[in-house]
Amino acid sequence: TEVTSSWKYLAFATLQRRFGDLTVKLGLQAGRKHKEGSWDGHTITSVDRGWTIPIPSVHLSYRTKDMHNFSLSWTRRIEVPSASDLTSFINYGTESYSTGNPSLKPTVSHNIEGRWDKYFDGFGSVGTELFWRAEQNAVSSMGDVAYCDIFDREVSFTMPYNIGDADLAGGTLNVTYRATAFFNLRLSASAYNYHY
Repeated sequence: TEVTSSWKYLAFATLQRRFGDLTVKLGLQAGRKHKEGSWDGHTITSVDRGWTIPIPSVHLSYRTKDMHNFSLSWTRRIEVPSASDLTSFINYGTESYSTGNPSLKPTVSHNIEGRWDKYFDGFGSVGTELFWRAEQNAVSSMGDVAYCDIFDREVSFTMPYNIGDADLAGGTLNVTYRATAFFNLRLSASAYNYHY
């Protein structure tokens, strides 16, 4: 088995501008992701696929004179399937088998994050962070049962599929107490919800 993955930047641009206490940053990355793999076994198969991927982003940050910091960011990302997920090679176990899915599509995600922090002289800080990630063409491994010639009976198998859309949302609340310059105590609580 031989699997390779490579990423080449084609372009990278950032534009940042300040408007008083507000900072606006726009970014755009573009690259080429390449997956290649070959498997020798019961069958010989190989994968050689490439994708050109644009990654835009927007980041806003705002600071007040009484030490409140706010930030809001959005990023669109594309995650391509692994070479092993794209192959039709069948990996046999003792009582089951698994295989890839050559028709998998890349997963597109929109990531939004918002953050607020308030700093206090002689104490530390309190803050919260909220996030939301929406995915299209999310990939998950699904199982089923089918007849297999190798086992000469029905056995279970797994295969990755584009299951549809998925959402992950959550937040974190934190308090940092700065007792001394060398001792900080940080308390944090988080909650999130995942749905697909």
